[in-house]
Amino acid sequence: GNPLQALSWPRDLVFNTAGDRAYLASYNAGKIGEYYVSDEGMLSPRSTLGQSDAGTLFGAQYITRSSDGKDIYVVGKNDVDVNSFAGITVISTHDFQVTQSLSNTGNLTGLWPSCIVVSPDGQRVLANSVTPGKIWNFSRNINTGEISLSSTIDQTSISNLNGLSEMVFSPDGNHLYAISGNPGNAVLIFKNQVDGTLSLVQEITTTNVAALSNGISIDISADGMNIYAIDYSGVSVFQRDLYSGQLTFKEPDEFKYPCMGLAYAAGKSS
Repeated sequence: GNPLQALSWPRDLVFNTAGDRAYLASYNAGKIGEYYVSDEGMLSPRSTLGQSDAGTLFGAQYITRSSDGKDIYVVGKNDVDVNSFAGITVISTHDFQVTQSLSNTGNLTGLWPSCIVVSPDGQRVLANSVTPGKIWNFSRNINTGEISLSSTIDQTSISNLNGLSEMVFSPDGNHLYAISGNPGNAVLIFKNQVDGTLSLVQEITTTNVAALSNGISIDISADGMNIYAIDYSGVSVFQRDLYSGQLTFKEPDEFKYPCMGLAYAAGKSS
């Protein structure tokens, strides 16, 4: 890395598998900072990577780590210009050096990502485009960490991908869950096939759960039993079928869980 530099407008943070290093993405600076993590959990700066190391760190905003801990993946874009420069940066955690930089040109034209995820088995890396909504499916070299585009799914085949905000794999890697804001406004469930391709198994829209309008984030419990969809009005909770991956909206007991009752009141369809 380079000498330490100021990191303004931090967007995302991820830790290495040992928990003694942290990596911070800075949107405004277009940089990634590496930090020591003390036994008390405090962070102290160690090194920095910037756009002189990889132009694709421009607008860095979302960062994730491979399950084997070898690599971190960063997506960057201009938040207000869909036609601006954007891309994916691969960084080795071993020496904190850039190993690959992929920009939105050639077969990646149209890439405008806000999210990137790695499958639990480390074989696949998925990035999104917000608009037009699209999932970019990459195969990952588990030795080098480098990725290559395998396939895409876009809003021409699944209209509710438009506005795709975030994605998360189930802990077993069998399913992918995605949430879209305007105009898609949906939670989409995909089966992750043996060959790494994705097939749609369920769509949940505002017709089913009104609060899914303006969806911004999605997460899954550690046991894989529940999905949490976040929008501007609250949190919608779904029970997950471990076999099919399909979801059922959970209507909370408003007396036992008053806070969830408020979220449900805002989110239930009329």
